[in-house]
Amino acid sequence: MKRSVIHCMAISALAVAGNSAFAEENKSTENKEIKVADASNTTGGTLFSQEQIDFLKKEMQKKDVTENKIAFAGLVQLNANFNDSQRSSAPDFSASKVRLGVNVSGGIASGQVEVQLAGNKSSTQTVSSTTSNGQTTQVTSGDNGNGEVTIRRAQLNLDVLTLKADQNVFTTTISLGGIRIGGGDTTAAPDTTWTPTGYGRQDGAYLKQAMVFGKSANIELGVGGFNNIIAVTNNPYPSTNNQSGGYTGWGDATTTTKQANWGNNSFSQSMGIAGHLAATVNFEEDHFVKAKAYIGSQGNAPTDQDSNGNLTKAKDVTHIEASLLYNNAAVFGGKGVISGNGVSAWYENENIGRTKTAAKSGSDFNYTNTATDDSQNATLAGLGIAADSSNYLTGMLQKGDFITYAISYAMANITFGSKTTSQDYNASQFAASVGYGVNTFETAVNFEFNSADTNIYADTNGVVNKKSSTKTYLTMAYAF
Repeated sequence: MKRSVIHCMAISALAVAGNSAFAEENKSTENKEIKVADASNTTGGTLFSQEQIDFLKKEMQKKDVTENKIAFAGLVQLNANFNDSQRSSAPDFSASKVRLGVNVSGGIASGQVEVQLAGNKSSTQTVSSTTSNGQTTQVTSGDNGNGEVTIRRAQLNLDVLTLKADQNVFTTTISLGGIRIGGGDTTAAPDTTWTPTGYGRQDGAYLKQAMVFGKSANIELGVGGFNNIIAVTNNPYPSTNNQSGGYTGWGDATTTTKQANWGNNSFSQSMGIAGHLAATVNFEEDHFVKAKAYIGSQGNAPTDQDSNGNLTKAKDVTHIEASLLYNNAAVFGGKGVISGNGVSAWYENENIGRTKTAAKSGSDFNYTNTATDDSQNATLAGLGIAADSSNYLTGMLQKGDFITYAISYAMANITFGSKTTSQDYNASQFAASVGYGVNTFETAVNFEFNSADTNIYADTNGVVNKKSSTKTYLTMAYAF
């Protein structure tokens, strides 16, 4: 998981206001910590975990169904880059995201909205000059780079059926909107680790069945249809004339499929299917094992459109993820903000088909394969361990403070349909971090060493001519 933070007065004020406004509700947690924000840098990271949503639903069962319970969450992040063997500008600083979200629960209904503020995006302004009668006039057009807001999630949920038998509860939920179904659980790893990308916002409908067997176990499965299935591609590296910049890791893979603009209908007339299965076994409180598996597939998934919003290109895609997480809070702790706690293993496979050109034909499209086979198949596997000192060193630190530490190893294998597009490559990463946390704030120093079987890493001038790279940075994360 990747997380980093910038101190922002506006966000701090919002956090204080939120703490005051909801102090009464917070008492009902009976001092049991519930993490509301996932500071993941992956596509599928979310401010509201399923545990948080379920907790709010249980709280509403104690109240009048005409009342609503509202909870806010947020994440602010910043990195101080000490060293990067692929960039000449390091040391420097980078702020990548500010996320805000709200969860509303009332009766059997709930909803979540999350947005990401991208800050000052790149300017698209152009300046044109015209000369008339010896006088030159300049006209500026385009965006000046004031920023953008991305809707990461906007979904409504309805529990259409709930059955109870002793301590066992079976709930069927249908969701509609911009849905985040999640991804592999990779919390037990440093911030910089290559981890599965997860399923980000996909516009569609999702049917989920949750089965809770008292305090001993729970199982969850779901399936849904979407305008597009999230799939990602890794960079190609031709054997010659490669000046595109070095490989920055699986976590920076590019999203291949294209979502319709928010508020608009799908422009591709293609429907994707995705589903998941998750199970948790609790041995005792804060001692558990979780297993998750996700799969999504779509034929003729939209990948490009013209200025009029018409579909121009498409690909067949399949996205698979799986993970296994074990944690015993008595051994690994349970307060980590950036890297979580426990031992985790993960897997992801991306099967990206050849680009097709799409030509409108009546109410349908005709698809034609492009001349060059740019398909790729990419696999990621990794293992991580993360812990904190909340069970010891208590006499050496202030109350509530803790030290965090994590290590991980990940391997990526990328093969291409045509060697004209890129040579195949295998890459690996070793990562480690040591940090200090208090409450839901954590700061940590991260180090990564990457290597590959061919030249996919760049020198400080951006020329791809190396088989390894290193990076060291300080990250801060504040989740509220």
